[in-house]
Amino acid sequence: MCQQATPDVVNLGEKYDGKIKFMRINVDHDRAIAQKFGVRATPTFVVLDVDGSVLATVPGWPGYDQFDKAFSMMLGNG
Repeated sequence: MCQQATPDVVNLGEKYDGKIKFMRINVDHDRAIAQKFGVRATPTFVVLDVDGSVLATVPGWPGYDQFDKAFSMMLGNG
C-alpha cells in the first residue's frame, strides 16, 4: 500500500472497528489472491460483503474523506 495512505487506512480501521474489517494483502507474496480479485496495481482496495462477494474495486487512493463517506453510506449512516 502507498505509504502516504497508511495512516489514513489505520485511522479508518480504528473508526470502523467492529463494523468493517480491513486486511492488507502483499500482492508480491499472495499472487493468487491478487489474481482472484483482479488487482493489477497498488494500492488497490477491494470491498467485500460478508459473503465475500465484491462490492467495489477501487484502484489508487481516493483519500480518507471519500472512503469515510462510502463506508458511512454502506453502513446506513449517510
